[in-house]
Amino acid sequence: MRLWILLFLSFGAGGFAQELTILTNDNPPIQFLDKDFRVLGGVGVQIVQAIQKSIGDTSAIQGIPWARGYIMALRQKNVMLFSTTRTPEREASFQWVGPLFESRSILVASRKSDLILTSLDDAKALRAIGIVRDDVRGQILKSLGFTNLEETTNYLNNIRKHVAGRTDAFTSTNVIMAAQIRQAGYDPKDFRVLFTYSRNPVYLAFSRSTPVEIVGKWAAGLAAIKADGTLKALLQDIPIE
Repeated sequence: MRLWILLFLSFGAGGFAQELTILTNDNPPIQFLDKDFRVLGGVGVQIVQAIQKSIGDTSAIQGIPWARGYIMALRQKNVMLFSTTRTPEREASFQWVGPLFESRSILVASRKSDLILTSLDDAKALRAIGIVRDDVRGQILKSLGFTNLEETTNYLNNIRKHVAGRTDAFTSTNVIMAAQIRQAGYDPKDFRVLFTYSRNPVYLAFSRSTPVEIVGKWAAGLAAIKADGTLKALLQDIPIE
């Protein structure tokens, strides 16, 4: 009885007592935002909305630049950031709900390049590798001892800097590579994967100060959409294999 009363006080009869700030960035095909950071859709958005429907949450999904959202999730209460790659370096920074799917971190180059990479040491010898600020792909390379990283503010600039010859390669994943190259105005067929350097699961990341009851409710909601086949159906057209 006491546990039931506590849960009732935490969530109320009709949903959450405390508003959750849900943040996402422009990361096609997982999340799409317009130039004003309005959320347009994407499978990541659909997954979150399916969980919300399952648990009765009505919090708005807000679009935001990745680096700003990441800092908010680190520092503020009741913040959830998606879709977020879970790594050992990030483990203690968030409460995690997932996995949603797995992604492979890759180094990509134009087909005009004659580069061949067979090891991380080969990659460390490159002149410059383009990364996005506070993005997990760059964080992983930093943890592996890379010092030849050229940072930019978003994925599109990262690709365009490479095309302009300012980097030898840039970071991406198997899931987002083709969509982001198209968004930058280029043909994915004109690029190739040089090297896969990490495999990591993708999660919903909740700030550490978010009440565990809220995180547990979202975990139960994710379990529900996995069990009824909703998650599998949403992911069927995403290149996650």
